Parts: sequence; structure tokens; C-alpha cells
Amino acid sequence: MLKNSPLSIPQLTTNFGKCLASRLAGTIALLMVFVIPALGQTDYSDSWLDDSDPNALFVVGVGVTDNDYSADAIAVETTLTSPNGRTVSGESDDYGSARIEVALPWDWDDLGDYFVRLNINHSVGATGTAA
Repeated sequence: MLKNSPLSIPQLTTNFGKCLASRLAGTIALLMVFVIPALGQTDYSDSWLDDSDPNALFVVGVGVTDNDYSADAIAVETTLTSPNGRTVSGESDDYGSARIEVALPWDWDDLGDYFVRLNINHSVGATGTAA
């Protein structure tokens, strides 16, 4: 009679096995969400007002790329553009990661949004952009 009962021993072990397998699969999927992005390339850009000298203000833009899982040469070109179209560019390359800062002198007649554009170049010939 216990054989057809909902709490029979074979059903408990089968349900436990299914539950364990689904929990294990869920744990692996959750870990992949955190681990896989850490193995990829990171491209970063930012801009700010450098007011360290109040008599000589600058708008600074920076571009950074990090390809730390390989020892390939990588380059980053950063272009900072003002609302009125003034631009300044710079490039840096190295093995594994690269960083470059560029700056435009502050102009009270050139207020608004400044844009930083990155051009990433890997030694393997692939290029990409990030804004």
C-alpha cells in the first residue's frame, strides 16, 4: 500500500535527485553571470573639469581599454569634442591595457555637453568604437 502513496521512498529519492540537479544547474548559471564578464575586455571613457589651477581650467577626457587575459598589443585613441566643435585627440598603446588623457582649455563661450570617443585597435586587426 505504501507503494502508491505520494510519500513513497522511490518518489522521494527521485524528487530529491531532480531538486538537487536543478539547484546545481541554477548555481552554475548564477556563477557564470559573475565570472564570464570578468574574463572579457573592458573599455571605459570619462570626462571631467580639471580645476586644480583656478587660473587654467581644462576639460579632460580619458579613454581606457583593458584586455588583460592576453598579452596582445592593444591601442586606444581618445577624441574629446566640445559643443562648438573644438577637438583634441591622443593615442596610447601597450601590451594588455592602454590609457590616454586629452584636455581642452576651458572656454566660457563653449558650454554644453562634451563628448569622448574611443577607437580601440587590437594587434589582431579588429577595431571597435565605444562612446
